[in-house]
Amino acid sequence: MFANFDKKKLKLNFEHSAQNYEIAAPIQRLAAEKLCKIATPFIQKNSRILDLGSGTGFIASNLDKDLEVFESDLAFEMLQQNHQENSIKIQTDFENLPFKNNSFDILISSFSLQWLTDFDKNFAQFFSLLKPQGILIFCLPTDGSLLELKSADIFNFNPLPKITDLKTALKKAGFSKIYFETEIIKQSFDNGVAALKSLKRIGANYSEKNNKIITKTILAQFNNFCLKNFGTSTRRIETSWAVSYFIFSK
Repeated sequence: MFANFDKKKLKLNFEHSAQNYEIAAPIQRLAAEKLCKIATPFIQKNSRILDLGSGTGFIASNLDKDLEVFESDLAFEMLQQNHQENSIKIQTDFENLPFKNNSFDILISSFSLQWLTDFDKNFAQFFSLLKPQGILIFCLPTDGSLLELKSADIFNFNPLPKITDLKTALKKAGFSKIYFETEIIKQSFDNGVAALKSLKRIGANYSEKNNKIITKTILAQFNNFCLKNFGTSTRRIETSWAVSYFIFSK
């Protein structure tokens, strides 16, 4: 389970999208809200919490305001757009965290860990960062996401992680399952190009492969494909996010 993401390009993408991220990311907001709801029973008032890939603060905004949350993100501009008062903001790569072992009671993350380059290595790191009986709580889009757009076979999409691979890496790191769930969240657009632009607006348009030159003809073909195969009665199209929620203990 190795990916070859260019961290500099990823950082730039998310920095460029930071100012409008909260408006452009309704699926990410919904997922974070649900994650915090199912996580709440596992979080104590004195829990030491680290948010991995915090972005503009969807996690902290949905947790008890009396909790102290360490928010980490690769993109400094994302942290600048984060105005949560109950948090300490740290610009860092969550694959190279500057913390000692046994530092946190809770590691939490929403729509970020799909950017890990090595799940085996990083889940082992997360395991070490947690205190005894600490809990890893996260959600992310898995490989059943955006199948509508991918099926056109026109644009390049990074492969998203498989649930079986994630569970294998978690078990290998030493984690034990507490909770797991997968759901499909739909998002509606005027056309296929609007769906593509939505990925760019949230900084998720990075691709390991170079895309072909995009012409008006290719865009028209893509729109026609989406409308024909995934159009609704109102001539809009729907895309699907397969979102998986994990709660695993040390």
